[in-house]
Amino acid sequence: MKVSQRLHNDTYAPGIPTYGIPGKTGDKGEPGTSMFFTDYNISTSGGFKNFAGKITSRKLPMNLIEVVLDRNYVNGDLFVTRQGFVY
Repeated sequence: MKVSQRLHNDTYAPGIPTYGIPGKTGDKGEPGTSMFFTDYNISTSGGFKNFAGKITSRKLPMNLIEVVLDRNYVNGDLFVTRQGFVY
């Protein structure tokens, strides 16, 4: 491989980089959207009722496990079923 141009570090970062002073903490942002996989059949009324119960109690939308999430569900979260449907 032939090098066509050599760039010196002092062009973009003059001086000797050091640790510097600590910066201030930034503002807390909004949670992003997530994708969840579920084993509930949401297209049936019984499956949807159980699925909705998990969502309203901030649990993972899985039938056999009871894991409470550290975050709330937000608009835009995606749920993928075993049948390949995305809600």
